[in-house]
Amino acid sequence: MSKNITKEERLNHMREMEKRGEILKRDKGYIYPSVLILPSNFHLGEGSHVGAYSIIAGPVSIGNWCLISQHVYMWANEHGLEPDKEICLQPIVEIPIKIEDDVWVGTGAIITAGVTIHNHAVVGAGSVVTHDIPEYEIWAGVPAKKIGDRRTWKKR
Repeated sequence: MSKNITKEERLNHMREMEKRGEILKRDKGYIYPSVLILPSNFHLGEGSHVGAYSIIAGPVSIGNWCLISQHVYMWANEHGLEPDKEICLQPIVEIPIKIEDDVWVGTGAIITAGVTIHNHAVVGAGSVVTHDIPEYEIWAGVPAKKIGDRRTWKKR
């Protein structure tokens, strides 16, 4: 059975991984070397980490103590859809993504432009998030929908 760890134990573990070259320090958190951050305004909070092979594009802010799993895509920009202009010539609009504190985003999730994921929320693996997620809610699916609440979730 696993045990809860303290924030300091987590930071020490991440610092050891950094010393071994397994992760990189970024702002106050850590990212795996394979994470692609396209030119953007990116912030990563204390104790948070972004998993391997994730891609972040556009203005994205991730709060403190968040777990962003591997292969997560956050696209904080989108093309216009004017019918009289070729799609590749459409303007690109940046719409920030905000991930608040203590959020877990599961493997392979996609977070679309303009979404805010509020404190203590969870996004299931493979989900496509197109709307804001309220505090403590657990969302999953394509498109993602509420499936539970962290305060009342029962282990299976």
